[in-house]
Amino acid sequence: MENDLGRFLEGLRGKLSLRDAANKSGLSHTYIRDLELGINRKTKAPIRPSADTLKQLAQAYDYPVNELLKKAGYIEDVQVNKEMTEERFDPEVRSLARDIKNLQSSDKELLKGLIKSMQQKGKKALDE
Repeated sequence: MENDLGRFLEGLRGKLSLRDAANKSGLSHTYIRDLELGINRKTKAPIRPSADTLKQLAQAYDYPVNELLKKAGYIEDVQVNKEMTEERFDPEVRSLARDIKNLQSSDKELLKGLIKSMQQKGKKALDE
């Protein structure tokens, strides 16, 4: 059974003792060790830390909490392409998004149809 997260957590702890890690994080040293092993040693059941637990460990180990949440599978590691980033911060696009947000749902549906029609028209033009 793979335990990449547990090995990663153990690596983050480094030379810090389990008891010191417990004092810094507010978690018990036995729970931290169980997380590193990937199992609850009493029940032998797999163990998955909560997002709050990961936040405590991130603070204790001075590691970005978002990166730890990605490692644990709580959030996706999405590579945002340049075009999406530019659109997201383009003032004109943001202004349009605000305008659309204030439309009634029937008008939003009409706008979606218009956009789809325009996209198909543009695609046809490219094919010719």
